[in-house]
Amino acid sequence: MMWDIPATVSAVTELVSKFVPDKDLQIRIQNDLAIKLAEIEAAQVASQSEVNKAEAQSGNVFASSWRPLVGYICAVAFAWQFVLQPFFSFLYTMITHQPAPVVALQSDALMSLLFGLLGISGMRSWEKIKGVTK
Repeated sequence: MMWDIPATVSAVTELVSKFVPDKDLQIRIQNDLAIKLAEIEAAQVASQSEVNKAEAQSGNVFASSWRPLVGYICAVAFAWQFVLQPFFSFLYTMITHQPAPVVALQSDALMSLLFGLLGISGMRSWEKIKGVTK
């Protein structure tokens, strides 16, 4: 479970501001909370990475090949959506002089799938916390 760190810090900030009158102490508590939540999220990402490595090294075909299979499906879907379908629509229109019937895929679902497969969601934040990037 990935936490929405800014939302959690915001909710706790409201509580802290109600019960802690000292502004410096409020800021210190908020910063400590943000750091702790970021550490928890980084630990979750690292443990998921270990699970992914174990799955990839597994001798079980279903455990080690589902991720590449989903990646291939995603690549084929993107190829259809952005390369093949426009090309075939153009050819159909040129040959028949009628608009092509368009079979559009759900791009939002494809993007969610791709981002999940590539690990784009939380890794950038984890890199910034660890000081890997500027």
